[in-house]
Amino acid sequence: MESAQRAKPNELLRWQRQQRGWSLQRVADEIRRLCERDGRRVGITAHMVGTWERGNKKPSPLYREKLCVLYDENAERLGLIEGTPGGEAVLLHTSGSLLEKPAAAVATTPDDDLLIDVTEGIEGLEAQDSEMRRRTFLRRMAGATGAALFAPPLGLLGSEPWERMAMALNRPATADAATVRDLETITSSYARLTECVTSGSLIGPVLEHMRTITDLLRGPQPATVRRELCVAAAEVSQLAGRLLFGIGQYEAAQSYYRVSLQASREAGDRALGAYVIGSMSFIPSAEAKPDKALQFVKQAQRTATDGSPATLRAWLAALESELQASLGNAGATRSALDRAERATDLAELESKPAWIDYFDRGRLAGFAGVCHIRLDRPDDAIVPLNEALVALPETGVKHRSVLLTDMATARVKQGELDEGCRLANESLDIATRMKGVSAMRRLRDFRAELEPWRSTRQVRQFEEDFRAGLSVVQPVGASV
Repeated sequence: MESAQRAKPNELLRWQRQQRGWSLQRVADEIRRLCERDGRRVGITAHMVGTWERGNKKPSPLYREKLCVLYDENAERLGLIEGTPGGEAVLLHTSGSLLEKPAAAVATTPDDDLLIDVTEGIEGLEAQDSEMRRRTFLRRMAGATGAALFAPPLGLLGSEPWERMAMALNRPATADAATVRDLETITSSYARLTECVTSGSLIGPVLEHMRTITDLLRGPQPATVRRELCVAAAEVSQLAGRLLFGIGQYEAAQSYYRVSLQASREAGDRALGAYVIGSMSFIPSAEAKPDKALQFVKQAQRTATDGSPATLRAWLAALESELQASLGNAGATRSALDRAERATDLAELESKPAWIDYFDRGRLAGFAGVCHIRLDRPDDAIVPLNEALVALPETGVKHRSVLLTDMATARVKQGELDEGCRLANESLDIATRMKGVSAMRRLRDFRAELEPWRSTRQVRQFEEDFRAGLSVVQPVGASV
């Protein structure tokens, strides 16, 4: 044992425990269970775990292996091998953002590190043992649920959701192809409701649905059924991330996107994985980081193979067009829109995956409209935005708020203050009723266009209504 004077605490190991809210005894118990699952009885104690974290002693090879399994990290990231002293390595939140990054430790930015960490799930499929990969995936399914449910102000399934999920995982069940189809039908039904029901009211049922799929994955399944269950898990995890993003719970949303990416990899479904990576671009975009969001979209485009659904390629190109416009790149914006239009033409000749069946010509028209606004071409935005509004189904309530705000912005840029405020107020009514954080953020950006008229009656009234709406929406999620 090293002397107390020479011992260097293993901060990486301690952080993994503390971020989960676990005691030293909890870690000892979890490692004991992992060993017993392999038929080994061990005498690990909380004191032993404490000596590892304080750096007074290093765990044996057996315990190093179990720590890696328990925390879903390699030995280097846990400070268990030479060259990764605990005080100098990079610490990560479960969401992937950098908590600590000493100047000499890493060269990447927090967002770059996140991008690499997320996308390696698609690129390194053959690099892991299949059984280890299965256990990792199941832990992430359970872990993401716990992370999201503990994120205030949700608290949806009782005081101990993590423990309840763990109990569910210990009751193996079997499924067949018909069962999986039923599960996917339920997921699709929830997905359709996302546009006309508040996100907060759907999160609980979606997480319970995810619990059912996790339970089935824990049991022995035929290979074909297991793959279909992994697809179902990816779809429902992505949906949970989408709902959490909709109420401003970005860290929880990111956890679910990660699980969805892992499930996509388990299923060997690169197209679905690309869709998840594209969805993750919404987070840096909402944080006014279009350059970082564009990195995710570009990675998603690389992940999607030539055989990917044309609708997916159209959607990714549309995402790129909006981000390029936000960066002021007119030529790249036009190129991306052209690619989106060509892919949309092809999409009409093939069936769409359920997870992206909402994207059509009307949605693409909306992207074209907002691109013209971002490039300060309001006159060119009116026609495509009108097309998008006409094409929008009655159930597309939340997206209607987005389109109305974009139209209001275009009208104000044209100098039509009355019409702009009328459209913005209509959008605000929807955003308040649906408790939409994203919609309120778009309206917040619209307010900047009103600055030249801030003393007018229309603008003063809109400001008052906006603040009232904000007081309704803001308690649901993060700050708008």
